[in-house]
Amino acid sequence: MLVLLSERAGKLGEVVQVEKEIGEVREGIERMEAQQKGLQNRVRFASIKLELTEEAQAQSPSVRTRLRKALADGHQAAIENSIEVILVALRFGPTVVVYFLLLLPLVITVWRRFHTRTA
Repeated sequence: MLVLLSERAGKLGEVVQVEKEIGEVREGIERMEAQQKGLQNRVRFASIKLELTEEAQAQSPSVRTRLRKALADGHQAAIENSIEVILVALRFGPTVVVYFLLLLPLVITVWRRFHTRTA
């Protein structure tokens, strides 16, 4: 078609027809290229979901093993809780001390008034 178009040996109607067909072919090529890019993006961002499950053990663990595991879990929980308590004290302790020092004169005044009225 491109050779026919370059020679332009035919009539004007034939040349227009060839240009129209070339346009349709180019449109088809562009459409296929767009589809190909879309498929490449799908493949690029595709993911695989894989689930692995462990089969249950044939024997249940012994009492000794269960007690040892419970002791280890309790020890780990105690350590983690202690760390959390320390972190909370460090995070909020200074603020509590400041508020306590700000409110201390008010508390003393109220206590003195209440104490003198009861006496």
